[in-house]
Amino acid sequence: MSSMVLFSSGISLYTSVNLGVSPYDAVAPSFEKKGWISYRLTRSMQDLLFFTSALVFGGPLGIGTFIIAFTTGYFVQSWRFFFKNILIKYN
Repeated sequence: MSSMVLFSSGISLYTSVNLGVSPYDAVAPSFEKKGWISYRLTRSMQDLLFFTSALVFGGPLGIGTFIIAFTTGYFVQSWRFFFKNILIKYN
């Protein structure tokens, strides 16, 4: 659980400060900015798509992969809200 907290807080921190993101992490914020769909739902669907692809093509899967695929979107969105409030406070 602590690794999920660190993983999701790291993603949300580096995407919140607008210093650049990886292509994989740029999809969900782009959809969210356009107002099409929430960050959490976009990230969850993206993670589940790659989880399913790994399952179909015989990629390495474990319980951690499954947990990350289902929970990363929720945790990152929560952290993004937290960091957004801090950034607003200090800007």
